[in-house]
This record gives sequence, C-alpha cells and structure tokens, in this order.
Amino acid sequence: VPYFWGGVTINAGSWHLLSLVGIALGHRVPTEWGLGFAGTVALLGMTYEAPVLGKTTSFTAQISGAVDAAPYIGSSLDLRTLRQVITGSEATRGWSGVLALGRDWSEEISSHVFVSRYRLTLPGLANRAGQVRIDRVAANLVWTPVDGFKTGLEASVAWQKLDLGAAVIPAGLGGRQSSLQLFLERTF
Repeated sequence: VPYFWGGVTINAGSWHLLSLVGIALGHRVPTEWGLGFAGTVALLGMTYEAPVLGKTTSFTAQISGAVDAAPYIGSSLDLRTLRQVITGSEATRGWSGVLALGRDWSEEISSHVFVSRYRLTLPGLANRAGQVRIDRVAANLVWTPVDGFKTGLEASVAWQKLDLGAAVIPAGLGGRQSSLQLFLERTF
C-alpha cells in the first residue's frame, strides 16, 4: 500500500504541477515561433465507484475548457463536425462536459450511459462570429466472456446547432450526428 500511494502521489503531483505550469506559461509563447496552432487546455475529471445492490456502479464526470484548442475538448464525432466549419488557425473558446454512469450487471455483462455537451465560441471567423453546440447521448452494452477480451455495441445520438453569424444551421438525427459501433477489444 505505501508503494502504491507513493507512486500515485508522485505521478499525479507531477502531472498536475506541470499541467498548471503549462497553462500559466502557454500564453507567453512568442508568435514568431510559428506555433499558432498551440492553445491552452484545462481538464478536470473524477470517478466514483461503489457497490449498489451488490453490483459495481460507477459515476464519472469530466469538464474541459480550451482557448484556441477546440479539437482537444470534444469527441472524435464532434471533431468531424468542427472540421467542416473552422480551420486549426482560427481563434476559439470552448468547453465540454461529460457525465457517465456505468453498471456491472454480472461478472460478464456491463453497460454505460453517457451524456455530453460541447460548446464552442468563435469570436471572429472572417466576419462570421458564432457558436457551435453539440449535445450527445450514448449507451453501450459490453460482454466480457473471458479475461482480456470484451465485445460490445454502442449507440450515440447528437443534436447539433451551428450558428455562424448570419447562418444558423441546425443538424438533427442523421448522418454524422448518429452512430452505431460494434467493438472487439483484446488485451495481452
């Protein structure tokens, strides 16, 4: 136990300290270095796990914020939408939040439900200031028949609103806004 806590303390302490230093000093990078793509990201996450009715149940929350680093605060599905309306060099301000609830139904079956919101402000994209908002709900069912192997099915639905100055573009339940994934995972 002391070995574990020593490792956790040093690892987590170093990670948090260096993250805070990076956030504090990130704005001091000279523009002549050509690092216009570099932004500032802050991330805070927490997980709580406890037995409920004799089975493991977990609650996870994450919130992140970014300045000029939009791709780092959302999911890969959110990123696909963003690539259509902004480039990496444009100024952005945004945040995202995720809440997840997981439940082990048996030794082999578990499920998770996720709710997320992604909000991005575009202060001045070539005279078209605006916002991007993506709300997503996802759920999965996971089967783990043997140690080191799991498979499952995950469904996701998103409601999106792209407000790009003069044009408001609602996007609903189609195409890239919904997904169904079958996954296989093997660990060695």
